[in-house]
Amino acid sequence: MIAQYIRNEKTKALKQGDSFFAIIADEVTDPHANQEVLSVCLRLVEGTDIKEFFFDFSYLERTESIANAIKKSLATNGVDITRARGQSYDGASCMSSDKVGVQAQIKNLSPLAIYIHCHSHVLNLSIANACKVPAIRNMIDVVNAVYLFFQHSPKRQRFLERVLAVSAPDMKKTETDWVVQDTLGRTAHMLRNLL
Repeated sequence: MIAQYIRNEKTKALKQGDSFFAIIADEVTDPHANQEVLSVCLRLVEGTDIKEFFFDFSYLERTESIANAIKKSLATNGVDITRARGQSYDGASCMSSDKVGVQAQIKNLSPLAIYIHCHSHVLNLSIANACKVPAIRNMIDVVNAVYLFFQHSPKRQRFLERVLAVSAPDMKKTETDWVVQDTLGRTAHMLRNLL
């Protein structure tokens, strides 16, 4: 009930017909359930504001059902797919093919929904490729170590915030900064494990 309430509040503008959105989706194997799970996020434009949020999880029967799962998720929650103006997935052919991929199936219903290879996915691929260079791999290890040093201690985290407040008083700390810090840290940690 809470999830449905949040979805309804976040998509209110879409249901009133005065906003557009983009679909961001990716599937992953849930190791605990041994099942494919599709994560669907939406990026909305409301006036001059851009908002991105998690929308839904869907369990998949098979890879070909990704487009159907996206369509079903949107329809079940009262979001008109024809208002989609963008779609972003990884570059796998089942997602990106303009003939039979997910993007082609969504574009059949919403011709203005332009496909863009997910920039976060491209960044991860670039970093993974760059980590073959020892200097870059070492830098990623240092970034990861610094991140973990502050992440695992609220006292060190507060100390860092006080130092930044004194040394960089014009810098505004936002929730997005912490999300970026967390993402960089997790990316560095993931890459370290891959190497």
